[in-house]
Amino acid sequence: MRDPSPLQEDIAPTMARSLLNLLSLLLLAIITLLLAGCFQSEQPRFPLASAEAPLGGDGRYAVYERGSGDRYERQEVLEIKLLFGIVL
Repeated sequence: MRDPSPLQEDIAPTMARSLLNLLSLLLLAIITLLLAGCFQSEQPRFPLASAEAPLGGDGRYAVYERGSGDRYERQEVLEIKLLFGIVL
């Protein structure tokens, strides 16, 4: 029985790491596409009652929509108030 050459011993761990990296990138790409679908959807995908404040607390936020050209027009202003962690 022949002893494996040093080159063959080094190939297996390198190939395993490469495959693991490739699978990790594939999983990341799939998760990214799924989240992009939530962000670009016409209907909300999460109920507003369970929403978290984007910046962590009370605040006033404006919603803008792209108008003609590169102009943005204000659509509405939201005022978020939290009482014991519940959005009012």
